[in-house]
Amino acid sequence: MTGEDGRTHPCAAGARIDPDDETLVVCKLSDALPRGAYVVSWRVTSADTHVVHGVFSFGVGVAVNGPSAEVASIYDPSGALATVLRWLVLAGIIAVAGASVFEMFVAPGPLAPTLRTWGILTALAAGLLALDVQAAAASGTDLVRALPDLPRIVAGSTWGIAWLVRTFALISIGAFGRTRAALGLVLAGVALLTISVSGHAVANGLTSQTILPLVADWIHLAAAAIWAGGLMTFVGGPRTRESIARFSSLAIGSVAAIAVTGTYASILHVASLQALGGSLYGRIVLAKIALLLVLISFGYRHFRQGRREAARWSFGVTIVWETAVVVVVIGLSAVLTGLAPPFPYQGG
Repeated sequence: MTGEDGRTHPCAAGARIDPDDETLVVCKLSDALPRGAYVVSWRVTSADTHVVHGVFSFGVGVAVNGPSAEVASIYDPSGALATVLRWLVLAGIIAVAGASVFEMFVAPGPLAPTLRTWGILTALAAGLLALDVQAAAASGTDLVRALPDLPRIVAGSTWGIAWLVRTFALISIGAFGRTRAALGLVLAGVALLTISVSGHAVANGLTSQTILPLVADWIHLAAAAIWAGGLMTFVGGPRTRESIARFSSLAIGSVAAIAVTGTYASILHVASLQALGGSLYGRIVLAKIALLLVLISFGYRHFRQGRREAARWSFGVTIVWETAVVVVVIGLSAVLTGLAPPFPYQGG
């Protein structure tokens, strides 16, 4: 809180959550405020790891013209930088998990080891920068001044602990994944779980009431990884009738799981049909649904190809297009994760 004279008025005992209302932050001052106008800037990290902040003005014995303008930070979770980093982390983990499933249950592919290595390196590099961005967003500073806060973010927040577990899982996959495929697959599942723990599924914290949303979100990500990662592996082959048929069985199950868990998440986080069409969050959900239908049409074509001798050129072209659509869907998921769900719906 800053007065007209530029003097800062800190909280006497630090800011704290109101024990009677967890949506309120209480800041008790040690002295009475003199006459004048004041600006309050607040910033909190919510249970689902989103950094929320704002600015408002008030006056003591004087009228204020209106709320103060707030300058958006480039490090905000809904900003472009954080979104791109989430996109890369998610795409990397999906590539790792999908390639592992493909090798174990479909066919050894020449692209799978390369894809897994790319996924590990991409997720680790983007994740390291994302840690600094999260610290900058939480502290309201920048990437350089936030560096001293990195240990506190890692050890003292759900986001940081999930980041630490994910980093360990990815490094372990790189070290043991080639020789112990089952272990690599389990660790890929753990890495996906850390994404769920850092998202909307734990909006009320990690409690017994969030177990079902958390499990549903993890199943949604795992199914998407099996499908999307498998498609990425298919780009480099093998394109035989047997491999297409085998992957089609996995893809059908994955699509069913994606549809069920996606519907559940939409009902959970989008309170009404009005919010679905009237909020940015809801419109992105609709865009994902539309692209899912496109992907299903591609998948049906490939399923039919798997039941006869595959046309190599035709299959190669459509699999590239389907993979491109998947990359866009992953990007939309990254955007969605950075947005607050429209509940309660307030329009806009």
